[in-house]
Amino acid sequence: MEPKKIESKRDRLSNLLREIELSVRSIRAIALITKDGLPVSMKLPSDIDTIAFTGISAALYGATESAMHQIKGGYVHWVYVETDSGTLIVMDADPCALVALVSPDANLGFVLVKLKSYVDSIKEHLNSY
Repeated sequence: MEPKKIESKRDRLSNLLREIELSVRSIRAIALITKDGLPVSMKLPSDIDTIAFTGISAALYGATESAMHQIKGGYVHWVYVETDSGTLIVMDADPCALVALVSPDANLGFVLVKLKSYVDSIKEHLNSY
């Protein structure tokens, strides 16, 4: 009988990000970050600067939270910026944030629904133990 392999929390999160990548083909980069911009787990292509990607994503989400608080706009579930070269999505995965960079031809509705469906699993993994 083989001993059970114990999977670390980091490994489980990395595997979950890989699963997201495989289920949403338009994702170019995916990361789980702290709300301060520190990387927890990520799958980024080599041409993306890790520090810039995580820091800017956290700043975008934080600025949106501050703005919505000021105007009593409610809880921020996600924020995204759409450009000619793609869309950056930052989604709450309390206590972290899920960040995805998707190609410009992506079906954003589909991407948002899929990411949201994974957020509960991410929260469960983060809060386990």
